[in-house]
Amino acid sequence: MEIETLLEMLDTGLFASFLSKILLISILIFILTAIYYLIHIGNRHLDPRKRLLFTSDHFKALLLFSLGFTLIFWLYLRRHAILPMLTPFIISAIIAYAFSPVIKWIMKVTKLSRAWAVLVLFLSGIFLFFVLFYTLLPNVAEELRRLGERLPDFSMALYHGFETWYQNTLMGVDFLPEHPQEILEFFNLNLSTITNFLFQTIGNIATQFGSFLSSLVYIVTIPVLTFYFMKDEEKIGDFIKGSVPICLQSWVFPLSRQVDKVLSGFIRGQLLVALFVGVASGISLIILQVEFAILIGIIAGITNVIPYLGPIMGGVPAAVIAFLDSPMKALWVVLAFVVIQQTESSVVSPRIVGQRVGLHPTMIILALLVGGSLWGFVGLLIAVPLAAILKVFIAAAIRWSKHHLPEIF
Repeated sequence: MEIETLLEMLDTGLFASFLSKILLISILIFILTAIYYLIHIGNRHLDPRKRLLFTSDHFKALLLFSLGFTLIFWLYLRRHAILPMLTPFIISAIIAYAFSPVIKWIMKVTKLSRAWAVLVLFLSGIFLFFVLFYTLLPNVAEELRRLGERLPDFSMALYHGFETWYQNTLMGVDFLPEHPQEILEFFNLNLSTITNFLFQTIGNIATQFGSFLSSLVYIVTIPVLTFYFMKDEEKIGDFIKGSVPICLQSWVFPLSRQVDKVLSGFIRGQLLVALFVGVASGISLIILQVEFAILIGIIAGITNVIPYLGPIMGGVPAAVIAFLDSPMKALWVVLAFVVIQQTESSVVSPRIVGQRVGLHPTMIILALLVGGSLWGFVGLLIAVPLAAILKVFIAAAIRWSKHHLPEIF
């Protein structure tokens, strides 16, 4: 039986693939070792002032970097199989990291131990979840149901509204058709495509979210992992610090503090800003009596995390729905969103988020384009913090090269 299994591995090429990976790693280690010893052999025949200063610490750092890069690349190639297993750990770590200041504040105010502070936070979160579940969630579900029922009516209303507007304002323009039928047919075709895309997207999101919530593994493991990540944050930090080689500590620790500064300023700040925008948008739409106010407010809060594009993604649906009711109401909605965005950009964000990300607007736009093309909507959410972290690493590499490369070369 074992011989048959081995023959199957040889037939499918699995064994050859395994050997090739082992061979590549062995070649990498051999090349690094050969470079190290060749430098030392060459230094024996050179004047001390011209010798290459490549110590064992440099060799260890280069070896660790190469192995780490190889491991990250291997994980990327196996991401479809590994990501589902790591998802609960990633989500739990993000939640624990985001609420770390809240735990410290509870410990400072109540004088409780860290474990009791985490328990207080968990109980408060469970209470808030049930309050939202019994108050907000039914309204959102009802608005989603009504939106699904009325979406075809919205399509027809937009169709006839465009026809009326074209006849009243653009009729007689030389380079446009005399009758809007051709444009209307094109508009109708694309509107149907957009409508079908919206239905399909909403259905996919609902299906994925439902399957995520219905997964017993996620429901059980994420709260448990989050609790232990929060409770043992200091122990985990000490373990990670102790695992860093001494030769790299002077480089890794300052770099990790800079990354923490960027992430804490962006993630925690954006969560508060998104909460402000979502609540302010929802209340404004309720006052203006716009349909689906709560749903649009939630969308506006979530999309506000995306720089530049977020306010448009949150404001356009509200303006369109209000326009179908009354053009004047749409104008008031646009005015309300402008006031909210101006307040957020000039008052709220500078106080909460500040300029901690430190990216030029062109770099932010480039990061959004790359993130959106690679990972879709999730890519838009994580593009800016990833770009900021990449900037920190590049700046650290430049500083390191200025101080160490002259010693080597």
